[in-house]
Amino acid sequence: VRDSLFYGNKEKAKLACGFNNSNKTILVIGGSLGAKAINECVFKIAPELTKNFNVIHVVGKGNLNKNLKLKNYYQIEFLSSIENYFALSDLVVSRAGSNAINEFLVLNKPMLLIPLPKGNSRGDQILNAQNFKEHGFAEVLLQENLNEQSLLKSINLLNQNANLIKQKQAKFKGKNGTENVLKVILDNVKKQ
Repeated sequence: VRDSLFYGNKEKAKLACGFNNSNKTILVIGGSLGAKAINECVFKIAPELTKNFNVIHVVGKGNLNKNLKLKNYYQIEFLSSIENYFALSDLVVSRAGSNAINEFLVLNKPMLLIPLPKGNSRGDQILNAQNFKEHGFAEVLLQENLNEQSLLKSINLLNQNANLIKQKQAKFKGKNGTENVLKVILDNVKKQ
């Protein structure tokens, strides 16, 4: 996990997004290229979501919906200074790649995982999501069940269970495995 992720400035992100309320903030992120299925659903439910939440929607390169202009909704192709937006986020909707979900875990972010379906991947994201669900770190919505109603319902469930999820994640909060990996390497070098 990159050290910079632990030093985000939520006020800078709040200013960039133009949020001026105390609503919880949802970060929707589908990876560097975005996630078309997730984007399309979020575009449709954004008017409903923004009644109660601020939404940061990272759509991926070339995927902006220029017709969607809402208060409490900020859409962007790609985030630089991503640590600031992570710091501002209370809830995360994401694919289930191992790097991303472990970053959210150590940052103590309740997450709704929508893994890439098996036909579009090796199936590793489905396994990652199932593992995090079993440990109580995340809620999961399979893409084949993804529609406007299921996404709204899953986000509301995530919000209801956020404190419990944060408690389950707590032992990993702020932990960076780099020191542990380095220790294993150095211990093995000393043995040789």
